Amino acid sequence: MRKILVGMLAAALWLGPAAAMAEGRGMLTDLVPSQVAFEAEWLYPDAEIEDYAQVRTPEGEMGLLMLWENGVRRLLVYDVTEMENEERLYITEQALPQDEGIALLSADEQAQGFTMALIDPEHEEYWMKSVSFAWREGDFRLTGFMDRRVGCESAAVSANHTLRYHSIDRDEEIGSVQGILLDALRYTDFEALPKTLEAAEKNADVPPGFCFFRGDWNTLFGKTVRFYAGRSFPVHEGPGERYPRSGEGKGAVGTNGWIQVFGQYDGWLLIQYRIDAAHLRIGWIEGSALPRGAAVPELVLHDDWQEITQECALTDDPMGSGEAILQLKQGTAVRHAAFLGRDWELVAVTTQDGQTVWGFVPSECMTHG
Repeated sequence: MRKILVGMLAAALWLGPAAAMAEGRGMLTDLVPSQVAFEAEWLYPDAEIEDYAQVRTPEGEMGLLMLWENGVRRLLVYDVTEMENEERLYITEQALPQDEGIALLSADEQAQGFTMALIDPEHEEYWMKSVSFAWREGDFRLTGFMDRRVGCESAAVSANHTLRYHSIDRDEEIGSVQGILLDALRYTDFEALPKTLEAAEKNADVPPGFCFFRGDWNTLFGKTVRFYAGRSFPVHEGPGERYPRSGEGKGAVGTNGWIQVFGQYDGWLLIQYRIDAAHLRIGWIEGSALPRGAAVPELVLHDDWQEITQECALTDDPMGSGEAILQLKQGTAVRHAAFLGRDWELVAVTTQDGQTVWGFVPSECMTHG
């Protein structure tokens, strides 16, 4: 297993190839670009590098750095051609298995993708868990996964979200299920993927993961919470009954499907749920809906007036359709509250009729001044 302390790797690169080889780490230090090693040390000074790979895509060479720190595995995804500008695409945790083990990251040049695999330490000929991605439509997208601890089945994921299950023992396909997947790497949640055909037949509706890009204190992170079944709660466009109800006054979330919770604010929960195959929604429900014993953090939100720099849509579905709640004109004043990954910001805006609504706008449309 090629685990190397990030700080030692950065120091070896700083001292030059000879010093790196003297430490016995020349093979991996030659692979990892110095800019990546330095940033990894800055972000995660106590982490170990498990592996590094580069994949050539139609949009350039992508670098993949896999880190392990205090029981958490992270994947840093870089555009290698833009590293002089410190261009990092995103960081994800949820797309990868988090178990300890011999973790390998291998590039697949033919598929323009990669596979991350965990090797069973007791049976080194077996992959214990794996997840694979290939470049399609401007991102790495899920193509297959397996968890031998759940069952001896693997799943291949097609471009139309069909999950085809294969028996590892019998070496044959055993069935398929049409799923509803956000299949981009940044939205993949490995733990939530249905690992067997039986699990997929019961529920192939997989909640999205979250890319961990920003280090800002007001970055939103969500977790899936199991609510009491058989209930329904109205969803609002802000933290309170005084805010308009989502979905043109009809927005509601049922508790039989998945619900992700970002946190609590002023007695209200900021949640995400699925409406249909093409639409998700982020909105607010009353805090009393939270099941007894469920712990979610208090949201620490900013209150900073900014301006919209170009016409854009305010949406409650940043991870899905991007469908507009409002169209915002250049110069519109909004209150910045939080970040969601690299691309989105939670804001509050007051409409011409005096109503205030919360939603998401692209970060590129904000002044940040």
